[in-house]
Amino acid sequence: MNVSGDRDWSQIVWKGEFIPESSRFGDVYYSTEDGLAETEYVFIEGNNLSVRFETCSRFSIGELGFGTGLNFLTTLIKFNALAPKGAHLTYSSVELYPVAPKDIKLALKRWNVLGGMIDVFVENYSEIHPGLNVLEFPKWNVVLNLWAWCDARDAVPCYPHLQDAWYLDGFSPTCNPELWQLELFKKIKDRSGPKATIATFS
Repeated sequence: MNVSGDRDWSQIVWKGEFIPESSRFGDVYYSTEDGLAETEYVFIEGNNLSVRFETCSRFSIGELGFGTGLNFLTTLIKFNALAPKGAHLTYSSVELYPVAPKDIKLALKRWNVLGGMIDVFVENYSEIHPGLNVLEFPKWNVVLNLWAWCDARDAVPCYPHLQDAWYLDGFSPTCNPELWQLELFKKIKDRSGPKATIATFS
């Protein structure tokens, strides 16, 4: 598993009070209008998860570009609201340039619906190290497998289970072309279940 030689946190430039932009890629992490609404529309509804969660016992989501964790927490809220009691979610993601915990808290604080989930998440996230990090949240029946400071081409083949849905949420192809290569798409296909769906903003 190849990890980035630069293990510093992502350098953030703030647009306004709560909109984080990557200084490396010159692109924002989510919509300047409403990132949470964007996640719900593009990724949750784009993968028909509001319907699929209602009948699942186990569900696996694969993501490219963990960013601020907004997709993860928004999905977690939806899963806990809709999935049957005892259902379990496995969420696997990769981030080559992780966002610092303090920047994640600032980026997410604008959404009251995330509430105390932010503190619980950041407390666990603060301990991540290069490579695979398995963060368990038994209260919410979810396990987050996060490959930090890792290249997606190395991480995706290691995602556990065949994925039921994918979030392709890297920066735009013009800013971050490495996440939009045919080689990587083939690896995504190999880790996809027979009824897997894919959603992306780009």
